[in-house]
Amino acid sequence: MAKIDKETINKLKSGAIKPSDLFNVTAQQYGAILMAGHTLFTEGRYDEARQLFEGLATLDSKNPYIHGMLGAIYQKMGQDEAAIARYSKALSMYPNDINSLTNRGELLLKTGKMQEAASDLKKAIDLDSGKRHPAANRARLLVVATAEALKLAQEKGVDAVLDAKKRIDAQLGAA
Repeated sequence: MAKIDKETINKLKSGAIKPSDLFNVTAQQYGAILMAGHTLFTEGRYDEARQLFEGLATLDSKNPYIHGMLGAIYQKMGQDEAAIARYSKALSMYPNDINSLTNRGELLLKTGKMQEAASDLKKAIDLDSGKRHPAANRARLLVVATAEALKLAQEKGVDAVLDAKKRIDAQLGAA
């Protein structure tokens, strides 16, 4: 392994260069790696996709897409807290990412953090004034399903709360 001089280390620390700049990876190769990771994800090969995107996150830690994809991977793997953390990281870099907002909102809803969930879902919906973005449309569905479940719980009592939770869980599972 080649030695890295102090100047290069300082550039890495300051953000003047990325770790990926230390390797001879062209933009075309980088794009191919991203596409391969996305393909693994869509094929349901989540552990392989996770490994690839975690490596990419090391090389390009300031790329919100990579963190959003890791959030989606962790979500599919049932690692809700890790998914929320990655969506939060993606949103810290790109606050208008409708996919990350909807997915984080869904997980926050699932974990009972209603106020935070509502904030994410509302923002995702507000960002999609044309009502065309699939994730924003899913956010709309989640808001409606949650409102209906809460109304039912209020009208019918504790047993209805359990039924409402089953409905919300069913909606979350179908999304």
